[in-house]
Amino acid sequence: QVFHDPMVCKHFDLTIWVYVSVDFNVKAILQSILEHVTGQNPNLHTLEAMQKKVEEELQSKRYLLVLDDVWNEDQEKWTNLKGMLQCARGAKGAAALVTTRLEEVVSTMETHGAYHLKELSGDDSWSLFTSHAFGPNREEREELVVIG
Repeated sequence: QVFHDPMVCKHFDLTIWVYVSVDFNVKAILQSILEHVTGQNPNLHTLEAMQKKVEEELQSKRYLLVLDDVWNEDQEKWTNLKGMLQCARGAKGAAALVTTRLEEVVSTMETHGAYHLKELSGDDSWSLFTSHAFGPNREEREELVVIG
């Protein structure tokens, strides 16, 4: 919701969402960044070529890069990717946001602090579920409420 908010989109030149998960593969992350920015597969075969292309695409742009669901706490891989992104020389205000479930990843990323989300209450969870399941103005159907 926040990522697609009009104010966020207006603030950044580019918004890039990369699902990372368990395999923190720098080359795959760079390829995903390029696919989001250019709208096509870059068909580059080396890490160096991808790095150069990412630098070209991000240079002087204020971007928001979300690395979603990071599980790998490999310091060397993160340092490598972070260095490549810094070489891109994004505009002032460019930012990378990392989501994770592991405290070890937070310390590896050397962040400016972590924001720990609290779980939703039962009522809030139900409200979120019903808005997606039934739509904003639809009535709850009893047979579906039981499943929910």
